[in-house]
Amino acid sequence: LSLNRKRSYSGWLSQALQFCNNLTANPAYITAMEKFGQGKDKIEAVKKQITDTQAYLEAHRSEKGEAQQATKNRDEKLDELYNWADDYKKIVRIALKDKPQLLEKLGLLVRS
Repeated sequence: LSLNRKRSYSGWLSQALQFCNNLTANPAYITAMEKFGQGKDKIEAVKKQITDTQAYLEAHRSEKGEAQQATKNRDEKLDELYNWADDYKKIVRIALKDKPQLLEKLGLLVRS
């Protein structure tokens, strides 16, 4: 039995849930808690809040991971696009080297 409280939020929630489970598993504990107005129904309600919070945290972590992956995917595609655009600019400069006005229309600066 560990007497140390977890410092992480998820660790603390796990310990709080275990505490509630231990209370509801022992009728003598429930009787003792009723003296403080904390009967089985209230303990069960707290357990539900804890499990709901744990589910929320898991969903949040999952969405955060998905967002990070989406950002990575976007950045990879942008890198591909930049590389393609650089190649395109080089080809266009060669193809239109005798037509500086067309290069300027494409937004490519022409040195005089």
